[in-house]
Order: sequence, then C-alpha cells, then structure tokens
Amino acid sequence: MGLAPTIELQNKELKQKSEHAAREQYNQMLDVNAQKILKNLSPQKINIYFYS
Repeated sequence: MGLAPTIELQNKELKQKSEHAAREQYNQMLDVNAQKILKNLSPQKINIYFYS
C-alpha cells in the first residue's frame, strides 16, 4: 500500500512530461508552417490583404 501514491505520482509526472513534449512538438510544427507561409508572402500581397 505504501507504494501506491508513489506509482500514481510517477504516472502523473510521466503524463505531464508527455503532454509537454506533445505541446512542444505541435508548437514547433506551427512555427515551421508559419515560417513557410511568411517566406511565400511578399510585402505587396500582405498590403493587398490587409489594406484592400
């Protein structure tokens, strides 16, 4: 019985680490996609989009 809280705590820590890693991976993917989009946009296209 004395081990149950420790195992639950370890499982909770592992879950938090995996969620954090998944968030980091997703954020990196979003960043890469945003960089690709920005490279393809010219200042002219941006001006037309925002100021038309």
